[in-house]
Amino acid sequence: MKDLSALRGLSDLIGIDLTFCHRLRDEDLHPLLDMPSLKEFEIPLDKIRKGEPSPIYDQLAERDVDIWPPDPELAQKIGELRAQRLRARQPDAG
Repeated sequence: MKDLSALRGLSDLIGIDLTFCHRLRDEDLHPLLDMPSLKEFEIPLDKIRKGEPSPIYDQLAERDVDIWPPDPELAQKIGELRAQRLRARQPDAG
């Protein structure tokens, strides 16, 4: 998913998980600021791994949106565990 603007119309949307949405730029995340019901947001793991801060995260935090995970080391571990689970579900290619 890259265009988050379509989610603006979901007035009851309280959480969004962008963990596996890769290559999102700050301008792609900007529609999150137009979602007044948003209470929880999961940061894309590729942004965490790269250590990329975002003013969007700061603005969401100012609105008391819970941004998860707050700890980059925890995010890295979670990403590794999720990747292991995905690999375990895939049939052997050999």
